Amino acid sequence: MIIGFDLETTGLEKKYDKIIEIGLVKFDESTFEIVDTYSTFVNPEIWIPELISNITNIYDSDVEWAPKISDIKNELLDFIWNAPLLWHNIAFDTGFFIENGIDVSQNISLDTFFLANFLRRYEKSLNLEMLCKSYDIWFSWAHRAINDVHATINLFQKLLGTFWELDEEKKKQLHYIFSLSEDKNINYLEFLLYGDK
Repeated sequence: MIIGFDLETTGLEKKYDKIIEIGLVKFDESTFEIVDTYSTFVNPEIWIPELISNITNIYDSDVEWAPKISDIKNELLDFIWNAPLLWHNIAFDTGFFIENGIDVSQNISLDTFFLANFLRRYEKSLNLEMLCKSYDIWFSWAHRAINDVHATINLFQKLLGTFWELDEEKKKQLHYIFSLSEDKNINYLEFLLYGDK
């Protein structure tokens, strides 16, 4: 099982900004069947900046009665456990989790942005919305956690399909590049792409 995840936050600084929404989707890495979902607003205990509300459509009134991150920490850890985590530009979200005591530093991290750099490098932009548009992936209400997660899972599936359509020479080249890495995240991605080869 892999867990796609996304956070919406009050800003970009993990030391100062706060989580306002969490979306987690557990899915089977072979069939892409969704197994379980976890989604919640989070009370950040600070005001949400107007700019963030304009981007996310999340307002103070939405999070006023939501649980605090400390109240759901154990639920989140139980849901995530040791599953690989998937997101687009994953370091941002994992950094916020770790800063809030949800230690996912030992979980495998799969990043569709990293994979897109190999498979879609000719695109004008490698952001999530533009890649989804390029693949004709339906994507509405961007910057809402659960919607972004579903878009990322669909993008991941499309990127894997793009890899499998490569000619054998290009697959071998990527295999060689990945095989040089000692990074556990790249090793796991290599396993997904190549199996036991």
